[in-house]
Amino acid sequence: MDKILLGAIVIVSLLAFNKQTLFNKLAFKPIDIQNGQWYRFFTHVFVHSGIIHLFFNGFVFYSFAPHVLQWLGYIHPSSSLILFGVLFIGGAVAGVIPTYFREKNNPYYTAVGASGGVSALVFSIVLISPTSTLLVFFVPMPAYLFGVLYLAYEYYMAKRNSQDKIAHDVHLISALYGLVITFLMHPPVLKQFIQDVF
Repeated sequence: MDKILLGAIVIVSLLAFNKQTLFNKLAFKPIDIQNGQWYRFFTHVFVHSGIIHLFFNGFVFYSFAPHVLQWLGYIHPSSSLILFGVLFIGGAVAGVIPTYFREKNNPYYTAVGASGGVSALVFSIVLISPTSTLLVFFVPMPAYLFGVLYLAYEYYMAKRNSQDKIAHDVHLISALYGLVITFLMHPPVLKQFIQDVF
């Protein structure tokens, strides 16, 4: 399922690079959602602002999604695919809900990308396997330390209303969503996390 989903994201994004009408049709635009186009809460995941944006989100998805699916298959074998969708798509939607209310009357606001869903997957792994080693800009660190640094950075950038065109608030909310949903899917994971880290 993860490979099919990633393939769909890559194919649709590549098509949208050359077809502005497709990009505009799928992008997250709160003003259009106001007019009944609710599907944009989901479809913005399938379009990206450029090849680097797509590559980064695709690479992180490719790196983390199989591990999350494997864990879900072990914990909830009969519903692992549904729960994966709840985690990934739910993370993408949860991240943009506050943005929708903030920008719903702004005709110029547009956002795209799978980074909300990807953030949820990454933080699911942070909770599932906190002592696993992640390479962050070629620097190895345990997943739990990355999680702390990431949340602190995204919170700081969101509070200072950064103008770097990165939705830091979306990343932050989606990451927290990933933690909460992973815990709700299997509450004992929190006890294991505490034992592993402390």
